Amino acid sequence: MKMAKLKMVGTGLGVAALVVTGWVAAESVQAQTKVPATPAQDEVAPQVDAAAEATVDADAQFSAVLRGPVHEAFLQQIQLNAAPSAVIPTEPPADIDEIPPAVRPAGNNMIWAPGYWAWDEATNDFLWITGAWRSAPPGMRWVPGVWAQVEGGYQWNSGFWAAASDAELGFYKRPPKSLDNGPSSPAIDNNQCWIPGYWEPYNNDYRWHAGQWAPYQRGYLWVPSHYVATSAGYVYVPGYWDYPLSIRGQLFAPIRIAAGARTNGAALRFTPSVAINNSVLANHLFVRAGASTYLFGDYYGDNFRELGIQPWHTVAATRGVVDPVLSFRVWREASEGVDFLKQSAASFGKIAADEALRPAVDLAKQAQLPEVAGVAGGAVNSVLGQPIDLLRSTNPQGFVAVSADQRVALDANLKQLDLVTADRLKVNSAAGAVDLNTATKTAVQLPSTALKLPRATAALAPATNQALPVVKGLTSGATEAVEGVVPKVPGAVPAVPNVVPQVPNVPNVVPSVPNVLPNIGGGLLGD
Repeated sequence: MKMAKLKMVGTGLGVAALVVTGWVAAESVQAQTKVPATPAQDEVAPQVDAAAEATVDADAQFSAVLRGPVHEAFLQQIQLNAAPSAVIPTEPPADIDEIPPAVRPAGNNMIWAPGYWAWDEATNDFLWITGAWRSAPPGMRWVPGVWAQVEGGYQWNSGFWAAASDAELGFYKRPPKSLDNGPSSPAIDNNQCWIPGYWEPYNNDYRWHAGQWAPYQRGYLWVPSHYVATSAGYVYVPGYWDYPLSIRGQLFAPIRIAAGARTNGAALRFTPSVAINNSVLANHLFVRAGASTYLFGDYYGDNFRELGIQPWHTVAATRGVVDPVLSFRVWREASEGVDFLKQSAASFGKIAADEALRPAVDLAKQAQLPEVAGVAGGAVNSVLGQPIDLLRSTNPQGFVAVSADQRVALDANLKQLDLVTADRLKVNSAAGAVDLNTATKTAVQLPSTALKLPRATAALAPATNQALPVVKGLTSGATEAVEGVVPKVPGAVPAVPNVVPQVPNVPNVVPSVPNVLPNIGGGLLGD
């Protein structure tokens, strides 16, 4: 993945394409209850490739940090009225040659989403967001983000999931403001989730789809249709099914690299080695107003609140923001009699008031925490980072080795990112679509341009939109997952589930797309 440098003002490209390989396995990463001692920071430094050492300054410093943005492929908020990100005056460093680890989580369709530079407001500097193993949503492929040079500096264009069947992606002008204000009537029971309304590109115009209630599906959550704002325009992403946070794959700690090492032109190469504990991640998640990116770690201070950074659970009360992962978690915990939002608010307040309970910002400080040092009374939920080999040793069933054939496929997939760079530049140099004229309701010319994507592999994802079988011993509407089949979601009046929902360790059934019909034609309804 390379940065797109553009000469036209405001036309930076926000996408690239990644062809992924479908690795079929059926275990999930299990939550760890026992916390082994964490080695000091210098014992688990990122693994630097020997071939690159000769080209990197001897004084180069690499350090894994336990605070920063969550990789976009792993977790994102949905902004109903998406807007481009802020412009950063500083040019991002050259990308790192990142080698995926030799082990990966056992699971369906696991891909490697490559790392990228992100602007860290905590230090006013760039931070390398290490790549992640991710179980790709059924029928989807990851499109990495990219930095675009625009007027006044550089702008990050977020990555997103696109349908594997898409041969190209269109860029649109800003859609009208969302009309969704939440449900106008209550759900028929506690097993319903709200799918917000959305604008769909239609015949060189937009048409509105009203929101609806639909039942939750065990082991899957619905990501609603939305737009991703880029420097070149808006990308429309139709809704799709994804996995709960706990079984999405494996995150790795961001890397801070000394300025001398990243600016001397050396080919910097490394392999991520410090994993983020999935069972602890949700205890220390934060969001920033107006941004889709999540943050993790110690953002409890007043200085972060002044930057608009708030704890994860506050999203539930934020208008215009949709968090499918939080909604699913609230529902799942409620099925067990737990008020997750109330519990999260209490936990945040307790940790914010006591710095001793906060997670460490790096491995050296984490090694001094009571629960790691062996002192009684420590809180296990503050240990965020562990060496991947140590995590694997405590959970051997949750990880598998990357085979030689899979390594070859990985390398080929990552190289395709560079092959798309030329097409990205062409897209960003193309003329943009006309502006939306809300005063005269002028039709929007859509799309203005398109980005061609490489053909996806046949093993990319399980089949979708198949009929839902009724599993023996269960009633329709409360099914267990079956490999490669997408359960059906009823329409506006869903059936009431007859059993208490449970989240399986490994979902084997993928729900089908909710049947939402547009109730308004092609006219624009205002901005």
